[in-house]
Amino acid sequence: MTASLPEFAQIVDGDLRDKAARAWPTSLARSSFKAIDAIPGSGVPDSPRMKRGTQLDHIRGVARMCWRSATR
Repeated sequence: MTASLPEFAQIVDGDLRDKAARAWPTSLARSSFKAIDAIPGSGVPDSPRMKRGTQLDHIRGVARMCWRSATR
């Protein structure tokens, strides 16, 4: 999972990082998707899809915005 979401490495708290990294495989196992980048890009389920990109692109973009906000 960390290969798909290298932003996990920026989570300083190891316990939180591990929990976040384990949440995605658990969620995927309960869905019809095999990978995050197979999920259509959308901020919220059943909302309009992003014009380009996947859910992985959305997640990584949100993570970058959060990281920048936290470090300013």
